[in-house]
Amino acid sequence: MPTLFSEILFLSALFITALLALLTFQQARRNLLIEKEVAKKTQDILRTKNFLKLIMENVPDMIFVKDKNHNIIETNKAFLDFFCPEGRLQMKENGKRPFMEKDEDVIGTGSIEFYEELTDYKGDTKTILTKKVGFTDNNNEPFLLGLSRDITEKKLAQEKLQAILDNTADGLVISNQRGEIERFNTAAERMFGYEAEEVVGKNVKILMPDQYEEKHDDFMQRYLKTRQAKLIGNGIEAKGRHKEGFLFPVYIALSQAEVAHQLYFCAFFRDLTEEKKTEESQRQRQKMEDLGYLAGGVAHEINNLLQPVILLSENLKADTPKENTAFHDDLNAIIEHTDSAAKIISDILEFSRKDKIEASLLNLDKAIEAAIDFSAALLPKSLEITKTGFTNQALPIYSMLNTNDLKRVMSNILINASHATESKGKIEVVFDTTQINKKEALALGLKNSGKYGVTKITDNGIGIKEEHLPHIFTPFFTTKDIGEGTGLGLSMIYNIINGWDGTIKAESTYGKSSTFTIYLPILDDAVLQT
Repeated sequence: MPTLFSEILFLSALFITALLALLTFQQARRNLLIEKEVAKKTQDILRTKNFLKLIMENVPDMIFVKDKNHNIIETNKAFLDFFCPEGRLQMKENGKRPFMEKDEDVIGTGSIEFYEELTDYKGDTKTILTKKVGFTDNNNEPFLLGLSRDITEKKLAQEKLQAILDNTADGLVISNQRGEIERFNTAAERMFGYEAEEVVGKNVKILMPDQYEEKHDDFMQRYLKTRQAKLIGNGIEAKGRHKEGFLFPVYIALSQAEVAHQLYFCAFFRDLTEEKKTEESQRQRQKMEDLGYLAGGVAHEINNLLQPVILLSENLKADTPKENTAFHDDLNAIIEHTDSAAKIISDILEFSRKDKIEASLLNLDKAIEAAIDFSAALLPKSLEITKTGFTNQALPIYSMLNTNDLKRVMSNILINASHATESKGKIEVVFDTTQINKKEALALGLKNSGKYGVTKITDNGIGIKEEHLPHIFTPFFTTKDIGEGTGLGLSMIYNIINGWDGTIKAESTYGKSSTFTIYLPILDDAVLQT
């Protein structure tokens, strides 16, 4: 019995020992597998980390990681090369501040992109485009990942291009295929009255009159479908709309380019306002000459017919007894009307004269002041006339003028001003000198550039209606009642001033004031010496 029990115990111990050995073997095998797996994953992690590190080190942009205290805990080679090529990041506290910009808004969560100016290890200031992104790790600790790119060269190239575009005489407007303005140069700012920031991103139709807007939409849709347009590569005259709402004439040259499958339209604008003024001035000058020839011929023929009527009426009156009062009254009426007609004929002949207007060398400001004083003496004392600038000339200035004609010019303008103010207003006369370049001379209708004496005569009368302004120097144009004027006064002074190689311009705000500006050339020293 004991022997059997002992065998059972022995076999049980042997079984337990075997079982323990088996369990130990399995655990060891499992541990070996785990160790191999851990080693493999560790190797994968290291490989991945090394791969990521390799990527970071070879990325040309600066990469950095910050903790919640703004400490830089990781950087790449580009970052160190920028700030400290020796490999140790050494920045003073005031050097850290620009690089800490906007950290508080981003760290942990969020992202932001901005431009900043940073100083590299050489002390050179660079323009940097930086993007910062916040994130958290597995322990919910906040961090910040930053990516910075040196765009100094790109910015310099853009600035050079912008400088070239801004210094072109023509306005440049670049828009995309949606019609949105993307570039607006300095000349365009001057031309349209907008700052670039006001229009970039807005539809180009903001620069067009209302009647062009629908046509622009149709043009865009048709061109995007067919890629055919008569306007592309050609120039047209059109109207531009200023920021203040008024329209002005422009010449537009339109081209297009395709970049990254996107269409862009380049429009060069040239303001034709001064050119149109020059053309109008030349047309006015030619019209006045043509009218002068026509009026002179007609007046001469009428004068030949009128003189016998006047002479016979005078003779008949002399031969008629005074007792025949009724007949005398009729003759007096005939003589009065023929005298009026003769005066009109005389004015027409004066207007139409084509010979060079007599002129002599006069001290310009003194001569004009004397003509003003002469004319003022003919006006009601209730008028207030002020003169400015006639004593400001340090040296005498000379021009070729005629004293009597100058008096006629000033008298005509001042009398008109007196009528406009109903003889109880104010008239201000200002004299000055100015240098006029070739472009300005063309716009004003002057024959030559150079130095000019400028006389401005302003009254506070009723003014001239806008629709009448273009016609006030046209012969026989008058707004007065029948019998109160011939419409030749301003035409004659226009001819007189043009005969001196000058010009006269009129401006007016109806209901408020009118200003007549006279430009007369000043002789330079070289001409005076000859």
